[in-house]
Amino acid sequence: MNFFLIIFVLFTNNQLEKAKELYQKGIYLEAIYYLNNYLEKNPHDKEAQTLKKKIFLELNLTDSLSQNNNPSFISRKRKKGDQLIKKPGITYLDTLLKAKKAKEEGDYFKSLIFYEAFLKKDTTDKKIFYEVAQVASWLGFLNKAVFYYEKYLRYFPEDKKALYELGLTYSWNGNYEKALEILDSLEKETSDVKISLTKAKIYEWQGNYLNAYKIYQQLKNLYPESEDIAQEMERLKKIINKTEEKKDKFLKYAFLPLFAYQQTNEGWQR
Repeated sequence: MNFFLIIFVLFTNNQLEKAKELYQKGIYLEAIYYLNNYLEKNPHDKEAQTLKKKIFLELNLTDSLSQNNNPSFISRKRKKGDQLIKKPGITYLDTLLKAKKAKEEGDYFKSLIFYEAFLKKDTTDKKIFYEVAQVASWLGFLNKAVFYYEKYLRYFPEDKKALYELGLTYSWNGNYEKALEILDSLEKETSDVKISLTKAKIYEWQGNYLNAYKIYQQLKNLYPESEDIAQEMERLKKIINKTEEKKDKFLKYAFLPLFAYQQTNEGWQR
C-alpha cells in the first residue's frame, strides 16, 4: 500500500476517534468539527453519521433533523452516479452551534447575534425562541425578550418556567400590572414560594408596601423558622411606618394658610 495512503487513512480514522472522545466529554461543538472533516472524506460512514445525529439530538435540533434526515444533511458530499459532487454546507446550523457555544461561555451579545442570524434562515425548532428570550433578557433587551418569550409560549403554553420568566421580564420592564397578572395565574396552578417572593418584590417596586408585607406575613406562617422572611417583614414595617408618618404630617399641615408656617433650619414649621 502507498505510504501516503496509509497516512491518509490513519489521519481520517483519528478524526473519528477524536470526535468520539470529545463527545464522551460533552464537548459537542468540537466533536462536530472533527465529524464534519471526517465525513468529507467518508460521506457514507454509518458510525460517523449516527454520532452526528446523536449530537444534534442532544443539542435540541430534533425538528431540524426530521426535515433533513438524508445523507446531504450529514455530509458535504453526496454520490450521483459515479461522481462525487460537492454540496455546500448548511452554514446556518453552524451559526446555531456558535450561538449555543457563546451562550454557554457567557458571551450573550455574541450569542444573540448568532441566534437571530439563525432564525432568519430556520424557525422550525420553536424551542429556540426560549433560548433567544433568555439571552435577550440577560442583556437587558427586555422588549425583545418579551417578544420571544410570547412567541415561544404560543407553541408551549404549558411551560410554567418560561411563563414565570416572562412575568419577571415584564416587571423588569416596568409593566408591573402585566407581571402580577401572569404571576397570579401561575400561583393558581402551582404552589412555588418563588412566585410569592417575586410578587412581594414587584409590589414593593410599585410602592405598594402593604401588599408586599401581607405576602411576607403569609409566608411567615408557612415558614416560621425563616430568618430571611422575618428580616424582610421588619424592613417593610419600618418603611410602612415611615410612609404613614409622612402622610399624617402632610394631612396635618396641608390645609393651613401660608402665614401659619415659618422657615427654620429643619424646614417649614408651623
